[in-house]
Amino acid sequence: MITNNSFNKSLSVSIEQETVSRKLLELLDDAIKHDGYGDIRVEVKILKRKQKEVIIHYGRQYRFVIDMPLKQPAQVTGHQSNDGDEGSHPLL
Repeated sequence: MITNNSFNKSLSVSIEQETVSRKLLELLDDAIKHDGYGDIRVEVKILKRKQKEVIIHYGRQYRFVIDMPLKQPAQVTGHQSNDGDEGSHPLL
């Protein structure tokens, strides 16, 4: 069940990520249009409090701090081997 708080949190993460993506594409367009050499470098660092720092280097630094996306629970699926022994793990 999605609570209003978790929905707002995931929405804000999307907006933050969209802002970083837009800036990166804007800088890439500028580098392509530039008559000469261009260099773009991106750093992503994990911070405390479930945040990431994104630094885009392009002549100067553009810094963003975004909340890390919520992890989706992993789905467990059954394993079926070729020898007909269902559910066995090949390394066990």
